[in-house]
Amino acid sequence: MISNNGKNRAYCHLASETLSAFHVFQPIFSSATGQVWANETLTRVVTEEGHVASYLTLLDGNIPDDCLIRLDRAGIREAARISKALSIRLTVNICPRVVDDELLESLAGLVSTGEVNPALMVLELTEHYQGHHAELVRFTKVASELGFTVAIDDFGDAYSGLSYLKGLSNNGATIAKIPRQYIQHAAKSASEHRFYCELVRFLKNCGLRVVTEGIETPEDQDIATAAGSDYLQGYLLGMPGEAPVR
Repeated sequence: MISNNGKNRAYCHLASETLSAFHVFQPIFSSATGQVWANETLTRVVTEEGHVASYLTLLDGNIPDDCLIRLDRAGIREAARISKALSIRLTVNICPRVVDDELLESLAGLVSTGEVNPALMVLELTEHYQGHHAELVRFTKVASELGFTVAIDDFGDAYSGLSYLKGLSNNGATIAKIPRQYIQHAAKSASEHRFYCELVRFLKNCGLRVVTEGIETPEDQDIATAAGSDYLQGYLLGMPGEAPVR
């Protein structure tokens, strides 16, 4: 069940009855124009005791797959609804544990019924676990054919390596997101700075547009922009909020 409290703060109540979730939105900016390119839909989980945690904590926990499936599906539907209603681009994270034919059928259904404009939706994939590579490659191919943009989230983290990059980029992924530690290290060391710049160059040479996460200081922004990162995301530029930034 999804409802709205008037502030674009969506709640999805899970079958476990011990968790609920709401969504906040963090803007992603074009480094070339300084304008908002998209907003990332971030899921926050609320326990029965009232504790709030990031969606990513679920990936490392013992949350049943059926609970994750409901959470992911609710997040996709809510992002689709808001994106279409406001005519803005939203990104949404897809947990690799729940990528299956049912998810693809759900996305196809949203497209066929006009409930989503796939051109305004970016699906972010991260390979947090070994063994999901083939499923994610197939998902990328089909989702891209449906008109969605597919992004490789947290490239260089967890199991997101070169074979993963090759598989997804050769099957329709057009964006790579660099996790925050790379830009933060780049500001502290000449060798880390060179590595970050070469990473951006490598990804762009692979035909991908690059989002740098973790922009928290003006120096971070200057380094990422000079390196050629297409998009920037971080607390310096915009904190997560209840409504998307337009």
